[in-house]
Amino acid sequence: MEKNGNKKAERDERINELNNIFEELITDGKELAKDLISGITQTFVAGVIAIIFGVQTAYYNRHYIVQGDLIPLLLAAATIFVGLIIVLRGFILRKKYARLSETYRELRNL
Repeated sequence: MEKNGNKKAERDERINELNNIFEELITDGKELAKDLISGITQTFVAGVIAIIFGVQTAYYNRHYIVQGDLIPLLLAAATIFVGLIIVLRGFILRKKYARLSETYRELRNL
């Protein structure tokens, strides 16, 4: 019985902690939105850079790839694949937080 009481007290403490965190987030809402939008932009940039590195890796190692060396091809393909996943993740985040982004831009212009 006492064990359940301890779990409930610990749960209530965690809920209070979450409430305090959410209060801080509400207070800093504009900064949080700015950071989130910046992070989404950085996600796109990182993905594009990875794709460029992958293409560059394939281009500069084309001589080896043509000779049948698969390592440079695998490195290039993996880098391009990861870049595409990162860019896709950026699109997902941009769509998910479109309303937040729009509201932030409107606030910024006021």
